[in-house]
Amino acid sequence: DRPSEWDTGLFGVLRGGTVRLLRVENASVKGADSTGIVAGSCRDSTLSHISTSGSVSGRWQCGGVVGLAETNTVMERCDSGAAVMAVWGDGGGVAGAVDYSQMKLCSATGDVSGHTASAGGLVGAIESSDLESCFAMGDVQCDYSAGGLVGNGWSYDMPPLIRNSYACG
Repeated sequence: DRPSEWDTGLFGVLRGGTVRLLRVENASVKGADSTGIVAGSCRDSTLSHISTSGSVSGRWQCGGVVGLAETNTVMERCDSGAAVMAVWGDGGGVAGAVDYSQMKLCSATGDVSGHTASAGGLVGAIESSDLESCFAMGDVQCDYSAGGLVGNGWSYDMPPLIRNSYACG
């Protein structure tokens, strides 16, 4: 319960780290920007075989597993049933924002809500990243860019690539 702190989660910041074979049940995480149940933010890291449930809330970049996954982070078989609330935006069932990274075989079943900016069942905002064989089943509500799978996808140089993925919330 740290609503005024950035990089909030079981691990606040992961840089070049690996987290695998982890289950976190009935979590309740509150932070500011970059808030997730497992990690607030990740860079050059690997997360695999992760399962979460409970709730997570914050202002910006909030996710059921990570708030922000950036720069060569790989997420594989990360599943979340957590409810996610991003007050200002970039809320996602698994990740709030994914930049220049990869997600493979990930899923989200919790509801995602946000105000002002983007919310997605799996990822709130994705930039120059790959999603492969992922799905989202929760309901998504947002004032700006709401998507069943991804709220907002964009790029300055390399467009996001989404393959064999779906949403049914």
